[in-house]
Amino acid sequence: MDLIIVGIYIWAGAMANSYLKHNLLKIQTAYVFNLQKFILEKIIMAFILGWLTIPLVIILKICGVGKQSS
Repeated sequence: MDLIIVGIYIWAGAMANSYLKHNLLKIQTAYVFNLQKFILEKIIMAFILGWLTIPLVIILKICGVGKQSS
């Protein structure tokens, strides 16, 4: 059960980091030279920054920040 919760936390952290990169920082391109290093770095950053980015993304989505205007 704990492994499932950690997996969901890492997935949510990775999605939150990606949302902030694309919508707040406007970073659209990532160059990947080593796929194993890229995936490991994404998992580590999701685990480390997840406690900060997950609540931040929830607040930003509630306030409507980062939406595309059409």
